[in-house]
Parts: sequence; structure tokens; C-alpha cells
Amino acid sequence: MAPGVTVDIVEPTTLPHKGGIPVGNGKVNTQHVEAAEGKWKDFSFHAIRESQVARAMARRYFNDLDTYAESDIVIVGAGSCGLSTAYTLAKARPDLKIAIIEASVSPGT
Repeated sequence: MAPGVTVDIVEPTTLPHKGGIPVGNGKVNTQHVEAAEGKWKDFSFHAIRESQVARAMARRYFNDLDTYAESDIVIVGAGSCGLSTAYTLAKARPDLKIAIIEASVSPGT
């Protein structure tokens, strides 16, 4: 945002994630921040090696590739049109094997 630009939130809202911090008029309610801080004080992630993640992704990819190598229908693109087409076909013809191919890591956009 450009310097000197302010944003006013007229209605109090909640941040989109579960247990969000209510905000209003562009200011954070510090009471809720302090309550949330206590919950996260001892939080930590479990250590995981990158090779474990890579193996899990490769295993999933090749399992899916094996499952969908022979498909009745292949849909190229997992945007709104591709996903809705796949959904409609799957509801109408549950006997078909439908594969969706997407180049991006964010389907649905």
C-alpha cells in the first residue's frame, strides 16, 4: 500500500482463519492478541527432512499416475471450467475414470 494511505474497516470483522482476531476501524483488539499469544507460546513444528517430503510427493504422484494412466476422459486445466466439468461428468457418469491435468500448483484459479 502507498505511504499515507489508510484503510478504514467500518464493520467489525474476523480474520478468515479459524479463531481469528476481531478487528474494527483498522485497529487490532490487543486483548484478543494477548489471548492468542498464550496459545502459541509453546507451539513448534516437528522436524522433517526435505527428502521425506520429496519421497511422499513422488509416491503420491506415481500412485495417481498408475491409477489414472488409463482414463476415459482427460480434462486439461483445473480452473473453474475444468473442475466444474469434471464434477458434472462424475455425478452423471460415476463409472468413468476422469483425469484432470493442471500445470499450476493452484487448481481452481
